[in-house]
Amino acid sequence: MAAAARCATDAGLRPGLNLLDRYIFKSALFVCTMAVALFAFIVLVPNVLRDMMGFVLSGQISLGVFAQLVLTLAPFAMTYALPMGLLTAALLTLGRLSADSEITAMRAAGISVTRVAWPVLALAALGAALALYVNFDAGPNARVHYERDFAAAVRSSPLNILVPKTFIREFSGVVIYVGEKHGDILRDVWVWELDDSRRVKRAAHAESARIETYDEASNTLVMRFSRVRLEPRNDKDPENFVKSEPVGSTGEWGPIHLSLERFFGRSGGRRIKSEWRPY
Repeated sequence: MAAAARCATDAGLRPGLNLLDRYIFKSALFVCTMAVALFAFIVLVPNVLRDMMGFVLSGQISLGVFAQLVLTLAPFAMTYALPMGLLTAALLTLGRLSADSEITAMRAAGISVTRVAWPVLALAALGAALALYVNFDAGPNARVHYERDFAAAVRSSPLNILVPKTFIREFSGVVIYVGEKHGDILRDVWVWELDDSRRVKRAAHAESARIETYDEASNTLVMRFSRVRLEPRNDKDPENFVKSEPVGSTGEWGPIHLSLERFFGRSGGRRIKSEWRPY
């Protein structure tokens, strides 16, 4: 209470932004900064876990690129964290002043409640101006740059998408399983083509496969398979194995174009599905 009393006594002697205003403003600003950082972290965590953690654990994205992408996404998280941080700052700062009887000391010195709340209102006005900038400029731009940089990070090493002993669902319309990977040569490769209901309508198993190239123009990974066993399904009822077509085999199968639209966006404004050419 002594600190508030000294500030209150000085407030009557100094016009404008006096010691009392600075005392309350700094307290509110510190709480606001900590609260915004906490809420931004809470907003970032689910986005980071959903989008990038799998790629980091599998080695497709380095820790340096991961940290850069998190920083790029930070302004987008501010669109949600800033309003909550300002509210938290107002509640905690004024609540602490009231709990410590500092507001009582200020009122005893002849200072009105409006005068006490003025620094908090000033911080709120600055926060509102910052929120307009973040919501209409910094936040949307951060999201766009994040999507672009994330796609560029994956595009720089598209072969890393094929992680051995993992069911890979990132390709549009197909699921792939790779037993072993040695450079651009794959062993024990399974491919399942899915229909619109996510049912398997064609399946293939290859003893080996070779990654020929990445076609950046169409966002597709081009592969060629060797010693393939084909298992076609009935188009109308793919889960009815009685109606399935006979199993066949071939020495070489390809080229197969696997779409990477999930990472690199749309090509030419139209959705591209992974293209099979065995039948």
